[in-house]
Amino acid sequence: MKFLQSISEELFGSKYMINGEISPDQVFKDIAEEIAGPEKPSVRKEIQKLFENMMIEGYFIPGGRILANARSYGHPKSRNYNNCFTIDIDDSMEGIYNSVLEDAMISRMGGGVGFDISKLRPEGSQTSNGGEASGPISFLRVFDASAKTISSGGFRRAAHIALLDIDHPDIEKFITAKQGDKDKKLSQFNISVRLTDKFMQAVEKDEDWNLQFEGRIYKTMKAKDLYNALATNAYKHNDPGCFFIDRVERDNNAWWAFKMDRCNPCGEIPMPPYSLCCLGALNLTKFIVHPFTKDAYFDYEKAIDVIHLAIRFLDNVLDATEYPLDKIEKFSKQWRRVGLGFTGLGDAIAMLGHK
Repeated sequence: MKFLQSISEELFGSKYMINGEISPDQVFKDIAEEIAGPEKPSVRKEIQKLFENMMIEGYFIPGGRILANARSYGHPKSRNYNNCFTIDIDDSMEGIYNSVLEDAMISRMGGGVGFDISKLRPEGSQTSNGGEASGPISFLRVFDASAKTISSGGFRRAAHIALLDIDHPDIEKFITAKQGDKDKKLSQFNISVRLTDKFMQAVEKDEDWNLQFEGRIYKTMKAKDLYNALATNAYKHNDPGCFFIDRVERDNNAWWAFKMDRCNPCGEIPMPPYSLCCLGALNLTKFIVHPFTKDAYFDYEKAIDVIHLAIRFLDNVLDATEYPLDKIEKFSKQWRRVGLGFTGLGDAIAMLGHK
């Protein structure tokens, strides 16, 4: 592979040539050998070469954990080839701290973690032993402290995202829980509010909105005021984000099996609990023939071939990787969810001559 800028080659070397490789092409060759491993012996070498060429020629870019870790020899860091994972949190002390352990197991393998905290009872509500609950935000601080302590994959801090329903009684505190450099709280987290169609309609109609938990209404306020608080904090401090759960479920092609009610830390993929992100991207610029000329066109036949091969590559990753939790391995091998995205869209459009 030839890099067009020296800074690109420098960054690639520092992030992905960490197992003794002497060139980027060696990285792709070694990755291809490892990810072709699950293939039948009769076709393994053929598929390995196709994988290798697809990456060296720049048509397909594997996810970061694949680029860094997928080798068939000495793994000084991790054999985790997936970027991010999701877990679940039950509303009990045992459930919460079991999830902290699960989070730590994922973080130490180099994975980011996403979860939903809407099941946790609000601050001040009664616990089973007669005490008062400290609320979901207090437990986020426990996860945050754990993430700061455990280096992700031995060399970086773990990325996290937490989601909370828009009608949870602690939603106002959640919206302002992160205020950037002003307070530097929850520095290992992105946070996102799970919004419903019903709430957005209430905002548009300037209706009241109930904050509730398990059937009990804790507070009633104007939906528009809650929305404005969310928008204001997001504008000033970049948090929280928005997760439109009803839209996600309308587009969920596995609706009959599970809900996609959470996502990975960067939000590329809505996910169910105990799932993972097995990621790669097409480089759209490589499919432009005669770029920046009047004869420029997108090579759809080549794209179709690469898409088929890239999906085969990502499917193999699910068998070649090591898993941080048995529950994640079981779900991933049963449903075999992969995420093939794309990069270079703006450049590709320009290369085709469009404004």
